[in-house]
Amino acid sequence: MRRLLLTGLCATTLLSGCASRGVDATGEFPTQAFDVSTDYYQAQRRVREYLKACYVDRQHPFNIAYDFTGSVDPKATTGETRLFTVNEPARALMRFTVRPAGDRASKATLTIMGIAPFDQQEMDAAIRSIQSATPICRDGKNPLAS
Repeated sequence: MRRLLLTGLCATTLLSGCASRGVDATGEFPTQAFDVSTDYYQAQRRVREYLKACYVDRQHPFNIAYDFTGSVDPKATTGETRLFTVNEPARALMRFTVRPAGDRASKATLTIMGIAPFDQQEMDAAIRSIQSATPICRDGKNPLAS
């Protein structure tokens, strides 16, 4: 009985440390809302294009491979896309939510849930890319330009 209790306490302690990864000292994730001058379907498409060009189709240090998943709910008129590493699909690094904000306009929210290189510079590049409909990665380069 004592061994079972000790094992349970150790597991709880280890899991609570893993659950807090990626949260800053205040306990909150950096989040920024911004306007996109197109409908939410197109805004969602821009998010996916940015993630594909700057993460999925690029070489990264240490051969880290990224992927994303997302969905659009026509009834709720919202969309959500998550970026993650292929080795840890349950741990989102970035989350985009998009919803309509009037005729031919939408409101997007970007939440950074990972650690470096996911910082304010990355957030600025993502917002600039989605608003301009041209993927511009963190390094300031357009990966689609030849």
